[in-house]
Amino acid sequence: MSVGGADYPIWRDAAFKQLANGGVGAMNEASLELRDVSMKNLLATFGFRLAGFSAFRFDAFAPSDGLQLATASFAVDALSLKIE
Repeated sequence: MSVGGADYPIWRDAAFKQLANGGVGAMNEASLELRDVSMKNLLATFGFRLAGFSAFRFDAFAPSDGLQLATASFAVDALSLKIE
């Protein structure tokens, strides 16, 4: 998963906090919503129970638009799919 723009500082700070705690943190669940092209209708939701970060990488430079980018890898403990 790659994050950038306004979400970048949130993910950066969460990664630093988990690293300070030896890789164990409070972030236990995440979800990914799949929507139609109008972005109004929810088609399905993937739910993840996370076992923590397995890797986190910051890009060394910002692209021409000035947005920094980070790539996060997670160890997944459980996965669910809910189809609407």
